[in-house]
Amino acid sequence: MSKNFKSWENKEPKKCKFLLGDVVETIIDKITFGRGSYWSYIIAVEWLGFKSCGCEQRRIWLNKLTCKEYKDE
Repeated sequence: MSKNFKSWENKEPKKCKFLLGDVVETIIDKITFGRGSYWSYIIAVEWLGFKSCGCEQRRIWLNKLTCKEYKDE
């Protein structure tokens, strides 16, 4: 057997093709014409009194649901 035959064992695992959090974020941006972050901040922080809108945490959580290897870079 040649050295090249064993090279397939050292390949990295496939990256995730579908990240649900990124898809949801893109849909929200398209519906709100890119102002989704602004409106979520206004509603969550100013009207309801939360510390943040939680957009980033939601995106990371949804990405981890669909991709077990997901690491927030």
